[in-house]
Amino acid sequence: MNLIKLLSSQGYDYIEGISREHRPLQLWRDRMFDRPECLSEHVDHTFKSPIALEEIVNPALNIDFSQKQDYNFNFGLTALEGLLKSLNLGVANFSASLGSGKDFTISFSDTISKEYRIGNIDAYLYEADLLHPNPPLVKDLNKNNIMIVSGVLFAKKFQVELTTSTEISAEAKAELAKSVSGNIKFEYKNEKSLKMIASNDTYFPVAVKADQLCYDHSEFKKTKLLTDVRNIF
Repeated sequence: MNLIKLLSSQGYDYIEGISREHRPLQLWRDRMFDRPECLSEHVDHTFKSPIALEEIVNPALNIDFSQKQDYNFNFGLTALEGLLKSLNLGVANFSASLGSGKDFTISFSDTISKEYRIGNIDAYLYEADLLHPNPPLVKDLNKNNIMIVSGVLFAKKFQVELTTSTEISAEAKAELAKSVSGNIKFEYKNEKSLKMIASNDTYFPVAVKADQLCYDHSEFKKTKLLTDVRNIF
């Protein structure tokens, strides 16, 4: 099953950037053509509202290694190196060690989704005021440049499976093992097929659901889901 299609069907954007700091109820500035930037670690740091926000778990996002994202080989290596860098699991030069190839998949397991119902968020914002006067934020709100993270899919494990064009040498295997300092388990099905399994002690973000805050003359109007149609993160 294609991982990105599954996530998109639930309104989530698969994280392809190297940042893994996403958390539910963060506020981000999104100006369409620039990479989004986190403005607030929690909506309560910016707004005050009498409405309580209640976290839920989405049972439809029970992801395991059967949901995979397929890549062309060098696209996959790029995604893998970004993932390793973001999780501080190693700085392996995979392109030098593995050369070229064709099959490349990344998948995740031990997952949990943390979400907030959009109706709950809307009710919160209808009653909300800013904690403090903030002209730059008001300008961005009225331009619909602010979004709220309404859900995050977290995982503890990821798996990579790949097939190279040539045999993986003993020297390359040793170099890969050394470069990740034991953080990743390597399995070789044959001389051209490699599986990597990495586990974290803590959960890391895999995908994000985010909604645009729509304001008009400083009055909240609605939220609009962005991550089902746009590759934001």
